[in-house]
Amino acid sequence: MLISVQSDAKKLLHRRHVYDRNMFNLVKSTAHYSIIIIIIIIIIIIIITTTTAVELIQEVGRRTANITGDASETMTYMFQQLSITLQRGNAVSFQSTFTTI
Repeated sequence: MLISVQSDAKKLLHRRHVYDRNMFNLVKSTAHYSIIIIIIIIIIIIIITTTTAVELIQEVGRRTANITGDASETMTYMFQQLSITLQRGNAVSFQSTFTTI
């Protein structure tokens, strides 16, 4: 009788271990897929936002070109100024991360 109880206990412990391992693998795979879904959503949002931002700059450039009559230089100038402004902002942000000795 004692041997039977011990073997039943071992079987239960083994089943519990298998159950815990399966649950861990399920949670791990679910978390993995959740991260992939979140990354896909972020990429879609970035694409939509970027496309909208470029369209906005192009529309402002078209309207400015209509007003000034200089269609060839307006768009190029706007994108160059935007690029320089972003580079300056990045430099200022990066510069403030250094500590003085």
